[in-house]
Amino acid sequence: MATPEPEKCKHGYRCVCEGDSSDYKCSSCLLLLREPCTTTCCEKQYCKAYLEGKEKCPNCQRGLHFAYSKFQDKSLQNLDVVCSEKECKCPWRGKVREFAEHITCCEYVRVPCEKCHQAISKNQLETHRTQDCPERLFSCPHCQLRKTYQFITEVHIPVCSRVSVECPNRCGLEGGRMNMDGHLNNECPLRPMDCPFSPMGCRVKLRRDEEEDHLKESTTTHLSALASYTLQMDAKLNELVKTVEEFKKKRDKKISDLEGEVSSLRSTIDSLSQTINNQPENDISPPESQAEPYRMGTDIEHEKDAQIQQLNQSLDAYKEQQARLELRVSRIEQQTPPAGAFETTVTVEGLTEKKLNQECYSVPIFRDQQGLQHKLNFTIWPNGQKEGKNKYVSLWLEQEDRRQNNPPAHIFIYVEILNQTVDDCHIQLPCHFPILSHRYIGVISNTAISHEELEYNHLKGTQYLVHDTLKIRLHAYIKPLQPSCWNNTDCLAHHS
Repeated sequence: MATPEPEKCKHGYRCVCEGDSSDYKCSSCLLLLREPCTTTCCEKQYCKAYLEGKEKCPNCQRGLHFAYSKFQDKSLQNLDVVCSEKECKCPWRGKVREFAEHITCCEYVRVPCEKCHQAISKNQLETHRTQDCPERLFSCPHCQLRKTYQFITEVHIPVCSRVSVECPNRCGLEGGRMNMDGHLNNECPLRPMDCPFSPMGCRVKLRRDEEEDHLKESTTTHLSALASYTLQMDAKLNELVKTVEEFKKKRDKKISDLEGEVSSLRSTIDSLSQTINNQPENDISPPESQAEPYRMGTDIEHEKDAQIQQLNQSLDAYKEQQARLELRVSRIEQQTPPAGAFETTVTVEGLTEKKLNQECYSVPIFRDQQGLQHKLNFTIWPNGQKEGKNKYVSLWLEQEDRRQNNPPAHIFIYVEILNQTVDDCHIQLPCHFPILSHRYIGVISNTAISHEELEYNHLKGTQYLVHDTLKIRLHAYIKPLQPSCWNNTDCLAHHS
């Protein structure tokens, strides 16, 4: 078994001798000896403090005996040396005996920075703390977020929403990263896109600035595709209506059968109750000859109660399923929106990565109606606001006019938080707001959806948060008010 290496000496002088100092160096730490001692077994030189308390020689591992050399120590103290921080340009020169006093006040001695733990000279420590330390506090020059310099430069700035970036389609626009998604989705003329009639079968790939010419050139083809698509949708709608009708018939038959069974069970229970009530008061327990039938009747009564409860639960499940089908039929029947209405779906990413009370923003939604240009976007508070604090996700809608001369209006909206597993069980939030200024923020709901509902629910088949992304569908209709109602409080209340 190998013997462990002896502990190194840490007691020698750390100054640097200008001449030959090989006779004055510790055999362990290779620094100038402090109180030089020589072992009698192998004649090696060590610092006195290093040998004290040891039983064996650090070199030959024999019994330790050593002698302090006072003459050698006196010669050593008169050696000419320079500061150990010569690399840091310390100008000090002197004797070994003066070094201990110098090192306590040397401005070039390196000490660890309390934040990054890097060894820095004392005279440069303050400059390092304010200008060079990677862990110093630093503000983002774009959004003023205050974190460590290393975090801001390496992590935050590459994703900062206020940093100016160039459009990836090279249309010439430069703007903040937070507005680039809105530009790409709604404005960039060079953005590749599908034809608006792609759901009807048009497979042409084009840029946004080519859309108008394509629509003019392919009007006949698009109308033919639209007619065919409409016929397909009508056929699907008819099939769905037939399915609903068949389900209603089955439901009515099932309800009738259940009502008959319930009526029969109630008659049996009433008969058993009457038999029990007709027994003498002083002889509640049945005779031995009737004990077994009596117990059987009691068991039957409990069994019937359980059956009634199970049938009622089945009936409730059928009614819930019927309500869902009727809701889907009503949605299909209401697919044709009123003039001026529009529908869109937005996604909000990075929801759970946000810190407490830090909001998320959706991409802007633009709508041009009767010459009025409106800009809408969602503000989502992952940790909730007011009554939804710490338990719910709060959803606000911000409306900002792109023209400063837009008249007051009402916005009627129907918001759905989408279930991303199947097209069902969406959370519905209908509301409307009066837009009486050029910038308006309306609270859709401070308790839009609880934190527990975001995750997957295998009983309901719902999952609203997938890959840290929430999808929201907006049905909106912006109705301008008549000029006579602009300053009329009763009229505004009537429109509300």
